[in-house]
Amino acid sequence: MDVLSCRLVTVAGRTYRVQGGGLVGDEFSSDNREGLSKAVGNEFADDFEFDESLVEKEDSGDYVTRISADSEVYGFVVGKGGKTKSQIEQETETAIKIPKQGSQETPEITIRGPSIPNVGSARLRVELILADNIAKKMDYNFFVSIPLCTPGVVARLKTFQEEILKKDNISTSGIEASIFQKPEHLHLTVLMLKLYSEEKRQIAFKTMKSAEKKIQELLNGEDLKVELRDLEYMNDDPSAMDVLFLEVKEKGGSSTLQQICAMLVEEFSEAKLTLAKDERDVRMHVTILNTRYRRASSSEKGGGAPPGRLPFDGRVLLAGHSNLDLGEVTVNEIHLSKRGEYDPKTRYFHCAEMIHAQR
Repeated sequence: MDVLSCRLVTVAGRTYRVQGGGLVGDEFSSDNREGLSKAVGNEFADDFEFDESLVEKEDSGDYVTRISADSEVYGFVVGKGGKTKSQIEQETETAIKIPKQGSQETPEITIRGPSIPNVGSARLRVELILADNIAKKMDYNFFVSIPLCTPGVVARLKTFQEEILKKDNISTSGIEASIFQKPEHLHLTVLMLKLYSEEKRQIAFKTMKSAEKKIQELLNGEDLKVELRDLEYMNDDPSAMDVLFLEVKEKGGSSTLQQICAMLVEEFSEAKLTLAKDERDVRMHVTILNTRYRRASSSEKGGGAPPGRLPFDGRVLLAGHSNLDLGEVTVNEIHLSKRGEYDPKTRYFHCAEMIHAQR
């Protein structure tokens, strides 16, 4: 097996190298090896260690384990026509119970079997299926954000948008109202997350609280002030832009904000809540225009696949507004934000958990 080309999947705090239908754990125990060899059904059973504290023994003598998971991801475990679920049950000699869509049951997958090795191997398969499919197929549903939409910033951004949309040549540039960032949503994105279980969300809440103490110690009572100015774009051709943004510059040339962002990425990585591709340096910017926001025209709303991203000619923006300055912002809060949900009062993204920059 070429271990260098394998995918890495983290499950229950352990990282597995996955190739085809197999897995290799980073730790192993000999206790359950015989049972797991039969239950997992592949040559990698020797390298699997199962945390027995995740299993309870019932009065009936059966063993049971429960996996926290949102209803949106149940289908990955069920499989087409129930095939995936049935195969796991048959090969591990277990019974897997998945709540029906819309039920009021606790959102978790329950696995019962005759022994810890059977239940453990079924659990590992289910967790790997969930981790793999969530990583590849599910959208980000949470993100760590720094709100930068103070009343003054919002007012200046609205003025800028209105000025641009009034220009005579704007209709031929590909610029329209729908691709502008909503001023009330202006933020710096620290990290994108896929939190598809209550368990993961609770870990994320605890991670935010843990990071809060470190951030407050780093700031030590000093205000963290940033400036939002100078337009930049992400590709080489200003006549075919997809994203236009403003740089976020810390006053005084300090790198404290960059340190805080790096700390947050590290904290969430250590909590096993991130994808490897997202564990990178945070780019200090706020999006002003993005063609991903572009709404389909009325003729396109009738059905069919959505159109690809249509770039815009940003030269008209750079010509008179390259030095756009939305002003200064004091960073007081860092949010764990829920995508697609908004606070009815502020119109900013719903805050699931908050870090206060100052004690």
